Amino acid sequence: MNGARRQIERQLKALGMDPDKRMKYASYLADKTFSSLHDAFTSSMKLKDWFRNCAESIVKLMHTVEWVTPLGLPVYQPYLETKMEDNKVNAFPPNFVHSLDSTHMMLTALFCRRLGITFAAVHDCYWTHACDVEVMNEICREQFVQLHSEPLVKQCGENFGCFVRSALVI
Repeated sequence: MNGARRQIERQLKALGMDPDKRMKYASYLADKTFSSLHDAFTSSMKLKDWFRNCAESIVKLMHTVEWVTPLGLPVYQPYLETKMEDNKVNAFPPNFVHSLDSTHMMLTALFCRRLGITFAAVHDCYWTHACDVEVMNEICREQFVQLHSEPLVKQCGENFGCFVRSALVI
């Protein structure tokens, strides 16, 4: 919530709002923004809350939050200082999603390579030669469906299970 408040506060500053009112209004708007997200995306927010609860339980055990991507790559969040507990907890849900995005990119790249298709990417933007775009798009979609057909949340929970059994109730 602090990150959202700071972003809104920067926007209010850019609009020339009185500094004495900015913090109050930014906090109000951030709260309303998150409330509306919970209302509009109930299932997604429940999953995010579950991820946060898992991460919070792991952090309370004085352990770093770590998981394994579907490619088998271990991911370790680099927040080691105990005063960074909020960062450890708040960073996990988006970092987990980023790890799935990067897994999708790698799977797409590997399958393109198998077919001799040139592949380049930055974050979630994929490129190839114009003559190969249709094939790359098909590979991209197939790999996305394949990846997300796996029980990714269950696998994550099982991975966390060795650290915290009590946090795994969805």
